[in-house]
Amino acid sequence: MLKANYDKENNLVTLEFEGKIGAEQAKKVYLKIREMAPKNEKGFKLLADFTLLEQMDLEVQGEIKKTMDFFNKQGIKEIIRVIPTPEQDFGFNIMSIFHYSKDVKSITLQSRKEAEDRLRNNKKNQQKEVSPAEKRRKFPLETRTDLSETATKDISGAMNGMLADVFALYLKTKNFHWHMSGPHFRDYHLLLDEQADQLYAMTDPIAERIRKIGGSTLKSIGDIARKQRVLDNDAEYVEPLDMLAELREDNKELAARFREAHNVCDEHRDIATASLIEVWIDETERRTWFLFEASQK
Repeated sequence: MLKANYDKENNLVTLEFEGKIGAEQAKKVYLKIREMAPKNEKGFKLLADFTLLEQMDLEVQGEIKKTMDFFNKQGIKEIIRVIPTPEQDFGFNIMSIFHYSKDVKSITLQSRKEAEDRLRNNKKNQQKEVSPAEKRRKFPLETRTDLSETATKDISGAMNGMLADVFALYLKTKNFHWHMSGPHFRDYHLLLDEQADQLYAMTDPIAERIRKIGGSTLKSIGDIARKQRVLDNDAEYVEPLDMLAELREDNKELAARFREAHNVCDEHRDIATASLIEVWIDETERRTWFLFEASQK
């Protein structure tokens, strides 16, 4: 079942997906949307709820794309999707990239309550438009970019998490470098020093990339600690091979998180950040490889 409704008072279109959706049903709803959709009401919002969606025929995508193009032409301002699990995303986020203008805000939430709370808060926080000069006074660090506000927020969030992880892994690598021991001391000591230098060299380009797209980056050691996902190791003594094994796993996880950040960049068509991430993934995989081979008995 696919239901559509337009709330004129709040300038909100609601689409609710339930059970199995077929092409004929989607076509009927598309025609209904064309009849009821806001006329000359620029800046309307769309709430698309996929909570109860179980299955969707492949042919439905054609009607979805037509609906997106229609909404875009009508001047849609914001899209709020409710997708509780990744399995219920049948490519809607990817399709949005090609069928909505880059200035259309888009957010995906996991529950209807979150979506309704966001709509309620947006309504409360609506303020009169300010002049460019006043805006610059309020946001002095804002950087001009063609990326949308949502893109800046999403990419900055992903990359700040990566920056915290890189700083944490850098210090952990230096920790093991300083506290290395055993018959292979020199080889392992120099290997970890080289890897730590490579990690540290990543930090400035990551932070500056966040600033280039209009985001704000890390400000303190406490900021790093709050965002890092790499686990610290404060043990008094760690066996040399255990050091290498732990760093190997940390680097594997770092590469996986870089891929997740790459997906965020792809979603918002941020080619520059994505291309930098590809280099860092290659470097991280090289460190993982060296650590794996060096720890073989």
